[in-house]
Amino acid sequence: MAQKHVLKSGAGVRLVGLLISVGLLSACSQMPGDGLFTDAQSSACPPGCASSLKADDNQMYIRLAKYNTPMLRLGTSRLDIGGECYASLHPSNSILVTIDGAMGAPNIYSPADQSSTTATCKNGKFSISVDLNGIPPVGSYVLRVQLVARDQNNAVHINASEGNDNLSFIRTNLAP
Repeated sequence: MAQKHVLKSGAGVRLVGLLISVGLLSACSQMPGDGLFTDAQSSACPPGCASSLKADDNQMYIRLAKYNTPMLRLGTSRLDIGGECYASLHPSNSILVTIDGAMGAPNIYSPADQSSTTATCKNGKFSISVDLNGIPPVGSYVLRVQLVARDQNNAVHINASEGNDNLSFIRTNLAP
């Protein structure tokens, strides 16, 4: 008796779909360039047109990730913050951090480079560790961040309405 091979309903369609998908994926090749994970700046315009683009301070912004009011317990020596930012087309920028109620500016560190004491907006994001040892151990505080850009002549540029953000936090003497 001859055996018949019968595909169950829909199995043939799935098999054909799988073969087409594998064929399409095997036709892919790596694109030239650095890819998405790079610090290199790119321009959407061809060479020569960059001189017509101008930095716009009204486009600059910084936004902290949304946190609930953090309560930092006794012994907490740092606060890690981060968020999104855009420094327009200015060639350099920095992020100023202040804490209301603190004497002077707090020490800050870039988590990517613990030796760096300058925070910057890089690829649309920022991340900062703030040293809390310089402020009293108990109280309510407001941490403020401000994006400051500099042009090729080192002139300062800020956006007073969107170029700053703040975060309220509480330090308590309760043990962890």
